[in-house]
Amino acid sequence: MEIRLAQPNEYKTIAAIWYESASLMDGGAPALDDPRTLLDRISIENGWCLNVAVVDGHIVGLLATIPEQGILDQLFVAPDAQRQGIGAALLDEAKRQLATGFTLRTPVTNAAGHRFYERHGLRVVEDTAHPITGAAVRCFGWKQ
Repeated sequence: MEIRLAQPNEYKTIAAIWYESASLMDGGAPALDDPRTLLDRISIENGWCLNVAVVDGHIVGLLATIPEQGILDQLFVAPDAQRQGIGAALLDEAKRQLATGFTLRTPVTNAAGHRFYERHGLRVVEDTAHPITGAAVRCFGWKQ
């Protein structure tokens, strides 16, 4: 597996993985956009550092961080590639990129995600409302 910076010609594939994985999340993703809208949300210009996980030449996961704000914004693995260590490798990359610490949020219904983050050393910061959608989210934090 390789983790590398995403290329603009890969954004459509990245949006499709984001959509497919998010739609299968525990409890589903609230107010999930369609893949075209997610493609428009890929926001390198707005401070994202966007990485992909590649296995055998195929993109199987994505990691979007906002280094200037210490935020892990998106981490998704294609459903057929889950439970193979890809999510853990992407989370390790986030820890490398954001070595002084970071926060992330995930739906409060995403129990599997909560277990994953806690297993990898993140701690619950708070339960709150998403600033844009108003959906209930759980915020996690990590510090070295």
